Order: sequence, then C-alpha cells, then structure tokens
Amino acid sequence: MNVIHAWAAQVAKASGGRLRFKLYPGGVMGDEPDMLREIRLGELQGAAFTGHGIGEIYSPARVLEISFLFHNYAEVDYVRGKLLPQIRRGFRRHGFVLLGFMDTGFVYVFSHVSVDSLKALKARRVWMWEGDPLERAFFKVSEIPPVPLALPDVYTSLSTGLVDTVLVPPLWRHCVSMVHKDPVHDQYADYRWYRWFARNAPFLRQPA
Repeated sequence: MNVIHAWAAQVAKASGGRLRFKLYPGGVMGDEPDMLREIRLGELQGAAFTGHGIGEIYSPARVLEISFLFHNYAEVDYVRGKLLPQIRRGFRRHGFVLLGFMDTGFVYVFSHVSVDSLKALKARRVWMWEGDPLERAFFKVSEIPPVPLALPDVYTSLSTGLVDTVLVPPLWRHCVSMVHKDPVHDQYADYRWYRWFARNAPFLRQPA
C-alpha cells in the first residue's frame, strides 16, 4: 500500500489537487468480483486487481499467467510489452482503462509443512481462489483437490487450519508468516521440484 499511496500523492501533486484518491486497503470492499460489481454500479471508480479480476474484464490477458511459461523477468517484460497495446484495447472495449501493471513475483508453493512432490501436494489443504476459472483448470488437470475460498477468507482459514498451503507470489509470504508462528516452507525455492513438476504434470506434456 505504501507504493500505491506514493503514486496517489504524485498524481494529486501533478494535477494540482484536481485528482485525489480515497483508498480502501485490506479487502474492506470485498473480493475482486465484489469490487468489479461496485465499479460497474458506480460505487467505486477503480481498483487494483490480480489476474482473477483482470480476467473478468479481459480474459485474454491471463495468457501472461500460464504456468511455467516464463523463466525470468526479462521474458515477462518483453512479452507483456508486446501484448500491452492489445490488452489496453481489450480493457477499453469493456469500459475500463488499464493504468498499468504491478509485479508481485512468480507464483510459489507456500505450506506449513514440507512439500517435495506432487503426491505430497495432493495431500495438503490447498487454497484455490473461488470462482477463478484459470485456477480451477489448473487444479483439475493437476488432480489436486482444492479448498475454494474468497480472498478475504484466506487469512482466517490459515489460522484455523481449513487451508495449510497456498500457491501465491512471494509478496504473500510476509502475510502468511504473520498468520503462522512457524516459518512457512517455500518449496519452489528448490528448483529440482520445479523441474520435476514441469516434467511430470499432465497438462504440461507436449504432444508427440
């Protein structure tokens, strides 16, 4: 939020005070589908979305989230730069203006216990963002039984044990570690598991 507050202050200064933002942090306005609905009703004028919300506006933009598509940020920046004009046009066609992208990092597996194989991951209580078609497809082809929850319910569910594993960017690690007293294991830090998953996950196998 510090970055967003700094950006809002710069906009207010550059516009001579004509443009000011009232920010609602911490999910107080609901999950991403809730915020989209509020924007369409005129109750909000904008929001910061992840791929879930972006896909509800312009689904082709989610090609940037395909598992194991990119190896590093240079590839991400290059491909996104090429696709950005098309994505901006897609947003405008659906009544939105894309102000920009914020990077939160590659998705990692964070768990309260060690997860060193796909079999081990299937035994965990893994959070899936409720209503997200891309995540639903990932869990289906991976044959991982998820726990579907809206985003505001995740922190409480980590505390109660309803879920014990999340697939999220590193930005979340601080939040997850605040919930758990013990350190949260980061299994994608071991790229041997990353390579094993990429080699064995059924939806990643290339046709002969």
